[in-house]
Amino acid sequence: KLLKNSKYLHAITPLEKENLYKLTKHKQIVEIPNFIDHNIIPKTIKTNNQEEYLLFLSRLHPKKGLGLLIEAMHKIENKKIKLKIVGSENEYSDSLKIKIKEFGLENRIEFFGGVFGSEKFDIYANAKALVLPSFSEAIGMVNLEAAICKTPVLTTFNTGINPEWNKNGGIMIKPELDALIASLNEITSWSNAERNDRGETLSNFTINNYSWEKKGYLWDQLYNSL
Repeated sequence: KLLKNSKYLHAITPLEKENLYKLTKHKQIVEIPNFIDHNIIPKTIKTNNQEEYLLFLSRLHPKKGLGLLIEAMHKIENKKIKLKIVGSENEYSDSLKIKIKEFGLENRIEFFGGVFGSEKFDIYANAKALVLPSFSEAIGMVNLEAAICKTPVLTTFNTGINPEWNKNGGIMIKPELDALIASLNEITSWSNAERNDRGETLSNFTINNYSWEKKGYLWDQLYNSL
């Protein structure tokens, strides 16, 4: 009854909009994605050029694709680059540590637990790339946070992000092992200049498409039309 009598339904992603229509046949489904305030970035970022690393930052859960990423780390060409895993540890992370030991990756993969505040943005900004190979995601705010820190982001088509991400400094793939390995091989081959150019481009794309400053007016228009 609530759905039937509503003037509008709100969807975050195109897939969500499609599924809402299948469920309700509602004629007024408005798609407005999650937005980010790019002013949340600290004024100063601590730079660290001592090590090159990939970053996974998210809730530790099977749907985030971390098991896939660990297997890919075992198979990529660059055997020196490290992976930092940020997220509160749980039973799932215990099982991942067994997998890491089986692959002999103890010296290349490190768990950091939860990281917050300015320290989180430091770890974003100094990463070669954020890698979030999720099987399912509604936008994924960490993708946006890393991007506005001018860090390239590898994520999947299952995240609900505009596929133009793939042409604006970021990388989007299907959450499959071979595709992930190929993309990681590409990322680890980037020069610092290419990495920085990609990060700059992706930051601009994110601000123009996913920031309150540029897109918040969509909510004003929606509420003013009620």
